[in-house]
Amino acid sequence: MTYEYQFNLRGVSCGGCIRAIEARFAACGAIDWAQFDLQSKTLVVRTAVCSDAVIDLIRDAGYNATLEE
Repeated sequence: MTYEYQFNLRGVSCGGCIRAIEARFAACGAIDWAQFDLQSKTLVVRTAVCSDAVIDLIRDAGYNATLEE
């Protein structure tokens, strides 16, 4: 089963921040698709893992996120 989540990002300010998160996603292999919007500091992902696991990956990259309900 695939889920789609939207997150609000904190601490993300540039393309380098996004690349760090993308690298973490690539290393785990659990994210099917991700779309970042740097201006609104949001992220939409499609994945088979729970939203908490995605937040943990973002934190592992050095940033914070909250699930948009």
